[in-house]
Amino acid sequence: LSKIPRRMLAQQSIFGGSSAFSELPQQADISNHQLRHGDVIIFATDGVWDNLNASDTLRIVTNHMRDAGAWVQPSDASRSPEGKESHEVIVGNSLRNLTTIGGIERNSLAPTVQALLALAIVGEAKAASQDLRRDGPFAREVQRWYPGENYRGGKVDDICVVVAVVVEEGS
Repeated sequence: LSKIPRRMLAQQSIFGGSSAFSELPQQADISNHQLRHGDVIIFATDGVWDNLNASDTLRIVTNHMRDAGAWVQPSDASRSPEGKESHEVIVGNSLRNLTTIGGIERNSLAPTVQALLALAIVGEAKAASQDLRRDGPFAREVQRWYPGENYRGGKVDDICVVVAVVVEEGS
């Protein structure tokens, strides 16, 4: 969504520009989701999603949530009945504390697990955007639809991330 200021719209009309990129909040897609204790919600600009795919983001979130102790792997569920390693996690007892300011003492730049996740995603997206050898989702789409373009690497763009972690009352 974007809401272009009236002054800029006037300038666009004078110079022949289009307001095709102006979308109002009432044009937004709305969806409802059932959330549970420990779920992570990520809102990010296209500068993130053009450079990181869902599995990249899930890896970042999982690693940082585990490292912080917000998600833990139960020892009795570490192997599936077939003997394969399980990726099941449960919400750690310290989640509420980790989501409050000062919950992560070792990192003053990220005083909460949400801030830690946002910084990690921003950092990875920025690195990917500047990496000419790492084809992100944008590069793969260009290669798919415009094979003659020979587009490689990341896509430098604005990068902004907001992270929320669901904490059930009374947990």
